[in-house]
Amino acid sequence: MDMQNLKNAMESIEMPADMKARITQNCLAERSLEAEERYMKKTKSLKRTLLIAAVLALCLPVIGMAVKTSGSFKDVKNIFGAVTGTEYENATDEITVSLSAEENELLVKTTFVNPAAFPYKECEMLAIGSYKILDKTGNTVLEGTDTAPVTVTEGQALFYVALYDLENGTYTMKIDSFISSKKADQPLPIYGNWELNFSL
Repeated sequence: MDMQNLKNAMESIEMPADMKARITQNCLAERSLEAEERYMKKTKSLKRTLLIAAVLALCLPVIGMAVKTSGSFKDVKNIFGAVTGTEYENATDEITVSLSAEENELLVKTTFVNPAAFPYKECEMLAIGSYKILDKTGNTVLEGTDTAPVTVTEGQALFYVALYDLENGTYTMKIDSFISSKKADQPLPIYGNWELNFSL
């Protein structure tokens, strides 16, 4: 009931002044209690929302890092859907690459970030699967596939890539894949995106 209507109804009733005062006091106390309960419900809801937001804020960076750095195996299928092999994807953050130019050759050094993890612990030989060398305008000046495999020692492999008398200047090497191999096992393509600059 509206407070004003209640007040008008009370004033029209003949009763002692102290009784009117008690009734008015009780009505005001009830109204104050209802207001406090509404406030507590809102506060509780806000606290719950803030708690959920805080938990999400803590979890999302961890999830993002896991997604970013984690490679995965994928089945290779033929046109009939039969599995014919396996490849490893998203390995960019799992292999580091460094370059140094020496006359007409480029020394490419690869290092497995975690050589004790799969598939790297099974890798005895490594080859560059495909690469391109781009000039400073982004044009491809050299490209190659399936370099000769080299031995992996303590998680590292060294390759020499011929530069075929490239002119002096700044270039970019883009590597799209490596090929891991082990005796009696099928070669494993490892895909990622490695891009490094070098100068001659």
